[in-house]
Amino acid sequence: MWRCVIYGHPTFGDERAVLSFAPDQSARIARSSDGGTPTWAPLSRWQVENGLLSFADSRT
Repeated sequence: MWRCVIYGHPTFGDERAVLSFAPDQSARIARSSDGGTPTWAPLSRWQVENGLLSFADSRT
């Protein structure tokens, strides 16, 4: 499993999120508000094409 942390633009406030990419090509995102326990939400399956990892937020 590979994980990373992303950051948004300061104008939009705290948008930190943790991404999780599993070997079965599932992707998840977690956000933690007020330092609480993060809640995981599923994303689309990830794929690699021409060396580029891509995925989408299926909630939008």
